[in-house]
Amino acid sequence: GLPYAGAAAAAGTLAGIAIGAVLIGTLNSLFGTLGASLPLVIVPGSMIDAFAVGVLLTLATICFAAYRLSRFNIITAVRDLPEPETQRASRRFAYVGAAIGTLTLLAAIASRGNSSIMSLLLAVAVIAFTVPLSRRVPSRLAYSGGALAALVFVLWNLGSQSMAGGDIETFAAGFIGAGVVIVFAGVLIVIANSDYVSAGLARLMAASRSLRPAAKVSAAYPLYRRFRTGSTVAMFGLV
Repeated sequence: GLPYAGAAAAAGTLAGIAIGAVLIGTLNSLFGTLGASLPLVIVPGSMIDAFAVGVLLTLATICFAAYRLSRFNIITAVRDLPEPETQRASRRFAYVGAAIGTLTLLAAIASRGNSSIMSLLLAVAVIAFTVPLSRRVPSRLAYSGGALAALVFVLWNLGSQSMAGGDIETFAAGFIGAGVVIVFAGVLIVIANSDYVSAGLARLMAASRSLRPAAKVSAAYPLYRRFRTGSTVAMFGLV
């Protein structure tokens, strides 16, 4: 995973420069009549920071997926069977989610002076609390509702942010953090409702005679390996 993370982050950093040049050129053409002009500034330190963040995010996703898959026993892995989940593991997972939600909620309260950081921490807390909530209500409702609430909250706060006072570093940090939360919340919504999504895609594919044989298989596999599907989508989404 490390060579992939490095190559993906390098490609993403270079692509980011190109996208930034296009965006700045578009803005200058739109607001050029007002006498405003934005220069294209490429700072080596910022490129290194972007590369490092890309490597760490991608590598963390890969390591987490590898850790989960490494817990399969040999027979289960060879036969490609799902590992049976115990009630104890499910309860421990709920405790971890509750602990993360509580810590991020306390951190959000402590950082109420910075609206962007506070909104991100609150969104993470909402997503974390969906884990213990899923033991009380249907998991689809818990995960979809929590992720949707976090997604709407982050997008609303991101749209109301401004770079007042010239604090562009705080704005950039909040913008990057919002992107990470948006990716994970969106993936969580899709995975929690993957049966509906896969069924809809299968119907669309079945409309084509050439794609009809692959429709059933392509719709069944994401449901059989939801964690693998979610981790893969999240990994490419972050890249």
